[in-house]
Amino acid sequence: MTSFQKCGDHAPRVMGTKPSLHSGQTIISCGIPSLDHIMDGGIPLGSLVVIEEDRFGDYARLLLSYFMSEGVCNRHPLLVSSLDADPRSMTLELPSPTDPTVSASLPSASPADQRMTIAWRYQGLPQGAPPAAGRFGQHYDLSQFIDQSVIEASDITTCPDHGPPADGPPEPDLLASLLAACERLARQAGEADATVRRVALLLRLLLRSTAAVAMVTVPTHLWTDEASVSRLRQAADISLGLESFQGTPAAASPAYSDYHGLLRLHRLSARNVLAARYPRSADLAFKVRRKKFSVETLHLPPELSETASRAQEEGPGRPGAGCQSGRPGGPLDF
Repeated sequence: MTSFQKCGDHAPRVMGTKPSLHSGQTIISCGIPSLDHIMDGGIPLGSLVVIEEDRFGDYARLLLSYFMSEGVCNRHPLLVSSLDADPRSMTLELPSPTDPTVSASLPSASPADQRMTIAWRYQGLPQGAPPAAGRFGQHYDLSQFIDQSVIEASDITTCPDHGPPADGPPEPDLLASLLAACERLARQAGEADATVRRVALLLRLLLRSTAAVAMVTVPTHLWTDEASVSRLRQAADISLGLESFQGTPAAASPAYSDYHGLLRLHRLSARNVLAARYPRSADLAFKVRRKKFSVETLHLPPELSETASRAQEEGPGRPGAGCQSGRPGGPLDF
């Protein structure tokens, strides 16, 4: 008899997660592999992610749909809440995974007429092989949506406007109660930026003791106090900003012809490390194609860089070499 035990992590592993190579934290994907790479691999569990919306909010909602699709593919419980849109309609427009094996392994609502009558003992057991959707970081197709039967079979809770509190016992779900209180506070008159900041701190404190991740979008372009925006960024674990070119002079600039906006990294998670690990270049941009949303380092188009270099070489003020003057035929040419 021996007391030898194999070393390793005996904690239960959550589907769709992996340990970070830099901090050792268990991380989850946001649904966009290029953005995961910028955030040092992914989002640590128990973190609050704040996304500063673009002027029209289109790309911020797109990031939310990717994040929710990642949760559905990994069979995570979802809690969706919104003040300006129907949360139920948001879950019906989630991009579908490109891998057909992942799509086939997603749960679906089985009709009542397919209930087992002979082998009734196996009715509650999972059917088929283990799901193939448990790997970290999926690729999704924006032109196709996840089937509605999969959405109905998933564990998704929506939080619309609850209005005044009803008579009876309080809700047992603390996160749902907090979101309901956030909606009531947001509709009250007063300093909206201070209210959002207090809610962010409470939500971050609540997430610390759980294995959940919250992604919140805030229209900070409507705020007039830059100090309030800075304090909101400090209240989050990860803070990203989206600057869309839509409706701006940058949309007609040849330097941004290949992109749809800029991505600002205001704050990255620094849990279990001395300092956060930022990418080498802070010049990041995003672009949306018919089937894909991607984030990459901002580069000038090749034709624009060649034109700029040619203009510098052929400019009238190009300095001469040796005893040659700046213009041809000068008195110092010999």
